[in-house]
Amino acid sequence: MDALIHQQIQQLSETRANIYWWFSTLYASTIDEEKLVTLLKDDDQNVLQTLCDNPSLTLICKRFQRHIQPLLALEFPAQSLERDYIELFMPDSDTGTLPYASIYHSEEPTLFQEPHFEMLQRLEDVGLSTQANFKEPADHLAIQLDYLGNVILQNIHQPSHASVQNQKHFIQCHLLNWLPAFLLRMKQVRNSGVYQSLTDLMIHYLQQDLRSL
Repeated sequence: MDALIHQQIQQLSETRANIYWWFSTLYASTIDEEKLVTLLKDDDQNVLQTLCDNPSLTLICKRFQRHIQPLLALEFPAQSLERDYIELFMPDSDTGTLPYASIYHSEEPTLFQEPHFEMLQRLEDVGLSTQANFKEPADHLAIQLDYLGNVILQNIHQPSHASVQNQKHFIQCHLLNWLPAFLLRMKQVRNSGVYQSLTDLMIHYLQQDLRSL
């Protein structure tokens, strides 16, 4: 029985890590045509399908899919998503809702505040670093989600109370402490709504994951 429980915990950890890595890739760069096709594929290996199969996330997940579907009628759907990505997440955009924790750390929306340096230390503590081909501050949402996936798997064979508490603290104090404000700003931008519904789905998953730990 202990072996079976241990195996189930490992499988759950792998699923959680894959979900966070999946979210990370969608914020690290634009959703190209290959990603778009994968998002709508109905199979057991599809992370989105895993989320949709979760009863508490089904409606939010379906809302994300409904924002994706109309784009398929366009001649170049990936270009539409690229425009949304640039409009939302690029620093030189007039309507930008930048995906950096520092922006939401204080009343002065500037980069390289305390969350950036905290993430640098966290990455160093677990033997990670930012990728050379992803030249972004360490508190970029994609880096934070990638870090969380790695932390989950680092203790997969010997899960500990300290590891679980570390994950809970990170989700609560380094993600959920700023993502609702991030989403609120995103909703003020009128476009396809794909990234807004994606962020809503991610926040709900984070909240559910936090409760389950």
